[in-house]
Amino acid sequence: MNKKLTIIRLEKILREMISKVDTRATNFKVSKKDGIDFYTISVDVVENSAFTYEGKFYPESKKLDTAWVCFGKNEDGVFFYSVDGIEGRHYFGHQDYNQNLQIAYSFIQQKLAPYNLHTEGMAGDDYDGVDEKVYEGTNLNADDLKENVFERKSTPEVQKAYSKAFERDYPEVLEKENL
Repeated sequence: MNKKLTIIRLEKILREMISKVDTRATNFKVSKKDGIDFYTISVDVVENSAFTYEGKFYPESKKLDTAWVCFGKNEDGVFFYSVDGIEGRHYFGHQDYNQNLQIAYSFIQQKLAPYNLHTEGMAGDDYDGVDEKVYEGTNLNADDLKENVFERKSTPEVQKAYSKAFERDYPEVLEKENL
């Protein structure tokens, strides 16, 4: 049986990714823009601290109904998702300069492989941030699919390389921090 990717299946993949990246995320909510295939997954981020009042337990909440990731089908009927520009980016760091982002992308690639699909980042003047668009084909093998990408550990050299690349491409950020 050859399963096809659907909006519901893509949503399930993204919910699983959010749960693995942000373990404090609860109360997932999906909202759709009127008339188009554009969805946002919002979550509540509940802190570990809590208080009790009159015998009832109340978790303290810092962020409620926070847009974490958006996804859908574009005007050409191509599936996409994006974390750049909304709350999810805070868990990933800057685009392509953080190992956590690469791990999350790897996880999604694994989840799309059974559909013979993969994602590629699209950026430019027509995009606000970066959209990961879904395309046919995958280059993952059986060993790639078995890997628990969330167990990856980067060496200090790799972390330093990510930082250097970001500083090279965005020196204005470093200048602001040094003021």
